Amino acid sequence: MQNRMLTLKKQILLFFSLLCICFIIIYLYNALDYLRFQAATLEDNQNLYSMQVANTAEKSLNDIGNIAASIAYNQVVQQFLLDKDPQSQFASYQYVVNLLNNTKPLNNSIVDIAIISGNGNSLNISGDISLYQDFYDDAYD
Repeated sequence: MQNRMLTLKKQILLFFSLLCICFIIIYLYNALDYLRFQAATLEDNQNLYSMQVANTAEKSLNDIGNIAASIAYNQVVQQFLLDKDPQSQFASYQYVVNLLNNTKPLNNSIVDIAIISGNGNSLNISGDISLYQDFYDDAYD
């Protein structure tokens, strides 16, 4: 049995090599753990953001639905839409225009409000009413 001792220089070199390997292993473990943490954080943030967008869209949809219902069932709007007498229609016209103009700022996603009836009475506050011809055709076909 031969007892071979490593020289001091080789022992120091071996020690520092093992020390470097341990540092590299610890560094790689920490880097992978950090990447896992970042991926989990990113996924959580994406879920929170998508839930926030969905809640905002749902709230906006409910608000617009409530606004549309309040306009649709307003007595003066109904009178304006169903009236065949031009003088009576003209009398309610300004009230309806004011109602639509005052309703628009209630939700900043509203670009235009149009009301259309089957007897040809229609009104909108922005742009040309002919833009809504497709809605009219679909509703009264």
